[in-house]
Amino acid sequence: MAPQTKLAILGAGTWPKEAHLPALVNLQAKCVLSAVYSRSESSATALAKAAEESLKRDERVGVYFEGSPDKTLDALLASDIEGVIIALPIMKQPELIRRAWAAGKNVASEKPVAGDVETAQGLYDLFVEKYEPRGLKWHILENFVHEAAYVEARDLVANNDIGKLAFFSYSVCFHVDPESNRFYKTEWRTKPSHQGGFLLDGGVHHSAALHLALPSAPTEISAFASLNKELLAPADTLHSIIKTADGAVGTFEISFASSPTHVREELVLVGETGHVKVTATSDGARQAGFTVELNGATKKQSMFFEANGVEKAIECFVDALQGTASADALTRASAPRATRDVHFMLTALGSNGSSVKL
Repeated sequence: MAPQTKLAILGAGTWPKEAHLPALVNLQAKCVLSAVYSRSESSATALAKAAEESLKRDERVGVYFEGSPDKTLDALLASDIEGVIIALPIMKQPELIRRAWAAGKNVASEKPVAGDVETAQGLYDLFVEKYEPRGLKWHILENFVHEAAYVEARDLVANNDIGKLAFFSYSVCFHVDPESNRFYKTEWRTKPSHQGGFLLDGGVHHSAALHLALPSAPTEISAFASLNKELLAPADTLHSIIKTADGAVGTFEISFASSPTHVREELVLVGETGHVKVTATSDGARQAGFTVELNGATKKQSMFFEANGVEKAIECFVDALQGTASADALTRASAPRATRDVHFMLTALGSNGSSVKL
């Protein structure tokens, strides 16, 4: 068995504590959290303490923050960690990605890959030109492409269990309560400096899931964006019509301004002989699991998958560092795939009803 890969988390917000730490607990046989970094000592210390309690380790998790010369980010990047998980506001991530590469560290950065396509492409070009030849790895932690339910839906369609895809619909409706939603209560979400606000930050998840499940890529989109709640500016709802390369046409709607009585996440893929439906069950502001129903001409089944895409995304990163990741998983974790999702969402947001090539 390969030795545990030493990792650090850069960022000490809600997502590292609620998503990354549970995943790392389950992956202890493969990796170990050695350190955490945040700009503030209190945030870094709180995350490190939570990690020590969750991981049930006697060994302390290193705490790094700005203000102490031997505990800065540069000090962390000079240590013997092998990879960093970066979970920071969208517009701040690119700088830390570059700093980590310059220090010779492998990077797994949270989605979106960047706030715009130009920045995302620039990062990828730099990586390919300068750091990939040195053997460094860069993964995007988009959990939806690693969710077993959406992988299953992809495979059922690819295996011809519903015949040739004819049309599809994907409806994602959330209700964001500013008083109780812990993801809303961050300054970079309440006052977004990136295009699209919640629709980009959350929408890339569903772009990723849709692209994964479809047998051919979307090539054309027409969409309208709207704002129904001022607190979710600049836009909170998107309705679109999509055409794919093989001629299938479908709809994609996503809203963070739905009523509390209409909250759902459902993807339906209809073929010539049957259909596949993926339905999410929620646990507060996150998915608890997914039901995949197949109703085909010769095969019918219903399967439930627990939501574990975050764990699978981190495991893919660790497996890549240990040389055991599959080619399929590596493709799903790639920056070009994640850049496509940013392009898709920003193109849709800018469509204003016009048909736009993707």
